Amino acid sequence: MEYRQAELRLEQLYTQIRMQVVNAQFALTNDRAQVQASVAAEDFAQQSLDAEQKKLKLGASTTALVLAQERSLAIAEDNLISANAAYAKDRAGLYQTLATTLQHYGINLAEAASGVVRTNPLVPGVGPAKDTREPSMTPPSTR
Repeated sequence: MEYRQAELRLEQLYTQIRMQVVNAQFALTNDRAQVQASVAAEDFAQQSLDAEQKKLKLGASTTALVLAQERSLAIAEDNLISANAAYAKDRAGLYQTLATTLQHYGINLAEAASGVVRTNPLVPGVGPAKDTREPSMTPPSTR
């Protein structure tokens, strides 16, 4: 009886994990579309601002309209940042669900555990540590 319950629980876990993966992939697809839409909106806002500034130089617009276009561009940039953040968060969640985070970034757990890392990880925006020790201060020689 307990064995059968354990089998059922295992099957439920498999189903739950499959659903999490499908949901994460769906969220990632939506986030990617949101990023693309945000890029297009930012481009449009930039073009609208450029056009309004040209109109202002020709005397066919006002500074209030230019400021409104600048505000629209700032909102579009903020939306793009938010969309990229949501995409990165959901991508990391998918890697976590698939248990592939370390492999994706080229991190070898055995090397890390031994303390001798031979291969550099492939984490974007992260480089090898720099030596932050201050140079030793030797007293000036006396003549």
